[in-house]
Amino acid sequence: MIAFNKGYELSSFTSDDLKEILSKILANKGKFNKGTTFGGLHPDQIQDVIAFLMFQEGNHSVQFTVSLEDDDYHLMLTIDKKQKKP
Repeated sequence: MIAFNKGYELSSFTSDDLKEILSKILANKGKFNKGTTFGGLHPDQIQDVIAFLMFQEGNHSVQFTVSLEDDDYHLMLTIDKKQKKP
């Protein structure tokens, strides 16, 4: 279960926010190596990053860490390991 801080509203995430994140991801395609960190994220943006890593990059498995940023509002995703199908 995911719990949100008071004041967070899912409706505050717009399609422009998604376009910006996807543009950044596509601009850096293939550069998401072990240790790469994405900050300033919301839960649905983490889902988009995971989908990109699995389906666009064609990984068989991805291990990552999600942590709360210092502002206690945004999330940070760090890629720990990626593995392609053998």
